[in-house]
Amino acid sequence: MKDTSEDTKKHILDSAQKEFLEKGFSGASLRTIAADAGVTTGALYRHFKDKNALFAAIVGDTVGTAAEIIKNAEVRELNFLTAELPHGIKNDHQDETFKVLIDYIYDRFDILTLLLTKSSGSAYENFLQDVTDMYAGMCQALVKELHRKKIIITIDCLTVHVLASCFVTSVKEIILHRIPRKKAAEFLGNIHTFYHYGWMHLFGLPCAE
Repeated sequence: MKDTSEDTKKHILDSAQKEFLEKGFSGASLRTIAADAGVTTGALYRHFKDKNALFAAIVGDTVGTAAEIIKNAEVRELNFLTAELPHGIKNDHQDETFKVLIDYIYDRFDILTLLLTKSSGSAYENFLQDVTDMYAGMCQALVKELHRKKIIITIDCLTVHVLASCFVTSVKEIILHRIPRKKAAEFLGNIHTFYHYGWMHLFGLPCAE
């Protein structure tokens, strides 16, 4: 059976992902990608106008999903914390958030590896900083709202930004060190415990046992 246009596109994307993982965005060759996909360079250009467009086709959905996860986490955390913080909260309230995060990481492990270690020179080379800024912005919005509701004492924006950045860096280590999925929950649990009690102390709030 002759390949369809979608089949050809899939062959190109599979070949491109392999090439980007091996050589990085800057070092990847469109000629090599086309040859490995069994198509001409002209056929590749009929599907993707340039290397950036090809890279975007591979990583774009993962980038968009990261933004959605952070946005949804902001709504979920605000609703939860507004109800629970005055009484102190236990260190086990983020199970659903961690499940979503772990699924996101391990369903897209190779693509996240591309974004974190192989994207230099592409339109996505600032992915980690963009995620950090989004997450820090979420944390700052939560702190501001909880302070407005007179639930917590205020924390300066720089402190919130640095702590949020450190958390994102911790999550990044899962990918850089290729931590097995079964160990990721324990790793994130340890990180969360550290931040949980630190945030509660800065908020001037009790921690439920």
